[in-house]
Amino acid sequence: MEKDKFFLTIDDLFFNILITLKEQNIETPFISYKELEEYGEMLVESALKENIYLYLLLSRERTIRFYNDYCEYVYEDVVDNHKGVRLKDYLTKEDLIELSRGWMPLRVLLIFIDEDFQKSVADKYRSNHDKAERKRC
Repeated sequence: MEKDKFFLTIDDLFFNILITLKEQNIETPFISYKELEEYGEMLVESALKENIYLYLLLSRERTIRFYNDYCEYVYEDVVDNHKGVRLKDYLTKEDLIELSRGWMPLRVLLIFIDEDFQKSVADKYRSNHDKAERKRC
């Protein structure tokens, strides 16, 4: 059986990870590039289990385009020496869904809304931020 192939960019990943975190009762306006890559790896692994090839297009050029296309919503920021993406203003989960999920292929969307995937993302977020908090002490 041939695997389906889909391409996602930084905006798809950023907005949908924020949605996932909100669904797990984690409110954060900032995600570092390193964290985005980690969540992207988790997404690709989950997609492979569903017989989907998922390609993440996270180049510098696409990141610049992301900031240009969504300049009213996001900007680049630095937190604890980690560069990443920050929302300018608070957006509700519904706002984020409207921004990012209207065109998304159903098979990819099903991965983002999968309970196990969401829990894994939340656990990863908590683990990353617990480590960062311990480093500050």
